[in-house]
Amino acid sequence: MDSQVGRMTWLYVVLMSLIPVGMFIYAMHVTSGATLPVVVPALSLGEAMTVGAVLFVLEIGMFALMALIIRQLGDVVDTRPDDRQCYRFAALAPTPLWLAPLALFVPSAWFNGAVLMVAWCGSAALIYRGVEPLFRLKDSRRAQLMGTFILLIGMIVWATLMVVLTLILGLMLALR
Repeated sequence: MDSQVGRMTWLYVVLMSLIPVGMFIYAMHVTSGATLPVVVPALSLGEAMTVGAVLFVLEIGMFALMALIIRQLGDVVDTRPDDRQCYRFAALAPTPLWLAPLALFVPSAWFNGAVLMVAWCGSAALIYRGVEPLFRLKDSRRAQLMGTFILLIGMIVWATLMVVLTLILGLMLALR
């Protein structure tokens, strides 16, 4: 990683990754059961912070993984975006998903589900809008294909993150 990518990671990705962590801890202690399933017995603050720390590390790892995958996908369309562009794209595309947990201030599962769907649509729009300039594509069909690949991989990565988070929660409860 060069200095620009490192600076972007620290000033943007790390800060944005703290939003879901903080909101998870908030939802576990302030609005427990209203938006996230009730954990019985409730997590202590230390346990919630431990789960949050694991979530944070996973988010940073998934960001780096997505940047590498995006760079490799360039081979599909015979172009090679530079590393800075790939990392920037991997940082900006999930922005709506990083902001969506702020909806946890509203203790409604329906509202939070709707916000999550809007966030996914926002991320998809950022991906489809950014693929053409990133890969310097002139053919809109190839751009749509690349956008679809990136979106699907992003969905798989996000689902994996949620499954791992659930496993960590289960492990935390099992170790009591």
